[in-house]
Amino acid sequence: MEFMSGLPRANDGASGRPQGDEGTLTSLLETVSEAGADPEKIKVSEIAEAIGALGFAPLLIVPSAIVVTPASAIPGLSTVAGLTMALIAGQALFGRTAPWLPGWIRRRSIDRQKLQSAIRAVGAPTRWIDRITRRRLPMLTGAIASRVLLSICTLLGLIMPLFEFIPTSSSILSGVILLISLSILTRDGLIALAGLALLGGAGMLGFMLLKLF
Repeated sequence: MEFMSGLPRANDGASGRPQGDEGTLTSLLETVSEAGADPEKIKVSEIAEAIGALGFAPLLIVPSAIVVTPASAIPGLSTVAGLTMALIAGQALFGRTAPWLPGWIRRRSIDRQKLQSAIRAVGAPTRWIDRITRRRLPMLTGAIASRVLLSICTLLGLIMPLFEFIPTSSSILSGVILLISLSILTRDGLIALAGLALLGGAGMLGFMLLKLF
C-alpha cells in the first residue's frame, strides 16, 4: 500500500532507537511551518507541495497534528482539515497511487504566526513520540488492519465538521487519526491501540454525557 511508503521511519530496526531527525514527526511539522514564501499566510497548496512527494502518510499526519494543537481554535480549520483527512485517507484506502486535493482546499490558507506558535507548543510531545515509536504488534498494521484503520480515519474526517463548535471534540478526533496514521507509517501496532483506545474512551464519554442530558 502506498500509504506505508514515503517518509523514512523514525525508529527503524530492532533497537527501536531513532536514526536521525529526518522522517520524524518533529521534522515534518518544521517543514510545514517553513512552507511557502508569504510571511503572513501559508496555503494548503504550499504545504502539499512541501511534503506531497513523500506520499499519503505525511499529508494525513500534518492536518491531524495541526488540529490537535491550539490552532484548532481557528474558525473553519477543523472543517477543512477534517474533509482533507477524509479525502486523503479515502484515496489511500482505495489504492490511489498519488494524493490529490481539490482546488478549493488547496487555496485555503492559515495564519503563519498562529500555526508556528501552535507547532512550537507541541514540540516536547512530538519529540517524545519520535523517541518511543518502533515496530511492534505487526498484525495491527498489516495490509488488512491498515485498511480497517484507514476506514476509521475516513469516517472521522467526514464527521469532524459536525463537531466544529464543540470544544476539544475536533482535537480528540484528530488525535485518533494522528495516532492511527503514525502507527501505519512506523508499523507500531501499540500506537494503533492507543488511537483506538482514545476513540473508545471518547465514545464512552460522549454516550455518558448524552444520557445525562
